[in-house]
Amino acid sequence: MNQLELIENSLKTILLKNVEVELRGKIAIKGKLVFYEFKDFNFKLIFDNQKKFEFPYPFSIESNKEKIRMSYHNKFVHHDDPINKFKMVNCMKNLKNKFYNSTLVIIIK
Repeated sequence: MNQLELIENSLKTILLKNVEVELRGKIAIKGKLVFYEFKDFNFKLIFDNQKKFEFPYPFSIESNKEKIRMSYHNKFVHHDDPINKFKMVNCMKNLKNKFYNSTLVIIIK
């Protein structure tokens, strides 16, 4: 199973359940998940209170019955190689992105 299928299967299991989306240790949004869509390397979660939360395709995902953890840490790109890490950091222009080097957790209530 590839990573996209793993993400979609994880999101299918939490449809119509109450969830909390946590980013950098803070709750970004919570509610009952009624729909999700994937387009242009971005996922969009749509909740029953008409709120939406959009996030990019993660580098890594872990899933269990209680939570779905998606990682955006750079170590999954440069694999702790100092030369590749240096090249990657110097090429990046927008370091203020809220997903930069962070973890997104969807907690199932």
